[in-house]
Amino acid sequence: MPAHRTSGSSGTSAPPAVLRQVAFFDPQSGYGLFETRPGKGCGEAVGRTGDGGATFGPLVTVTSGPCGAAVGGQGLAFSDHGDGFVYGPALFTSHDGGARWAAVPEPGPVEAVVPLGSSVWMVTAGCPAGAALQTPCALQVSQSDDGGRQWHPAATQPPVAARSSATLPEPAQGQSWLVRTGVDTAYVVGPPAAPTASGVPDDAPLAWTGNGGRTWSRRQIPCAVPALSVALSAAPDGALVAVCASQPAAGYQPKSVAVSTDGGRTWAQRGPCRPGGCASSPLTGGYLGTVDALSATKAFVIGPRSQLDETTDGGAMWTGRSNPGDTAGGGAQVVFFDARHGLVLGDAEASGRVAIWHTSDGGASWAVRYPQVAAG
Repeated sequence: MPAHRTSGSSGTSAPPAVLRQVAFFDPQSGYGLFETRPGKGCGEAVGRTGDGGATFGPLVTVTSGPCGAAVGGQGLAFSDHGDGFVYGPALFTSHDGGARWAAVPEPGPVEAVVPLGSSVWMVTAGCPAGAALQTPCALQVSQSDDGGRQWHPAATQPPVAARSSATLPEPAQGQSWLVRTGVDTAYVVGPPAAPTASGVPDDAPLAWTGNGGRTWSRRQIPCAVPALSVALSAAPDGALVAVCASQPAAGYQPKSVAVSTDGGRTWAQRGPCRPGGCASSPLTGGYLGTVDALSATKAFVIGPRSQLDETTDGGAMWTGRSNPGDTAGGGAQVVFFDARHGLVLGDAEASGRVAIWHTSDGGASWAVRYPQVAAG
């Protein structure tokens, strides 16, 4: 991925805060979720950017606690109304553009929060405390009409469950939980049901609503591998692109691709993995993180220890585009705002730096920025 220009510092000293997730509204403005180390503990903080990620901040602490404890969030979401959410396993909210944050009690791990204006949907895993591994846990959808201040359960719940071991996935297990395509239309996704020890490919559960959760249609995502997780993206034209990922090992992970043009009713399985084996492909290098589909034929995939991979033929063939930061693992993301403008959040480098890559020509060329944290 050749860089045309570089913004921010290019030094090698470890930063005081490491960027883990981003939530952008457009190529220039958005928010970042940072891992911090206040005193002898660990924390999470959020900062705003208006220059494409060259600078963030000043940072506002969301939560802190002992290092290694699951005290904070794994995901970040913001609405254009100033409502912010840090989630998984806990939930923290802000209603003033990230200036102040408060913990919100939830009955189970928060898997996803997706705001569209003042309408916010959330998916939690209804696992009882101390649930044994592989215990089925129903996914529950909650909704808010006021930016996340008040919540209520969806009129009916989707017929989708997860296993207790999958509700807090490892970094190598990229999993989609909720994909909203409109205020009243959405997909809820669960991980494949069969343990990978069976060695048999299994479908991933999928449910769709077109009426705000009053009713759900049961559908499936076919996986050509004994998958642990599945990442799903809906393109602007309605096409669905799903990537299933199997057991990771030594920086590699078998993956299969499925594409639907009828809302998940039927699927076409594509390379590199199909029932019976996997072809050589850049997509098998690295671990599954996120997928962003621009159409039924063009999509991008990235994840921990992975380069950015692109397909222009609906997933049959993939091209790897090198990007920095594939040495230490982390929460890599790819997000496109339209057919031309997008960004990639890379892995943390060995020094702790994280790069943000921008494109304005549909991924043909990229410009790199190393974010700096603004002083408080």
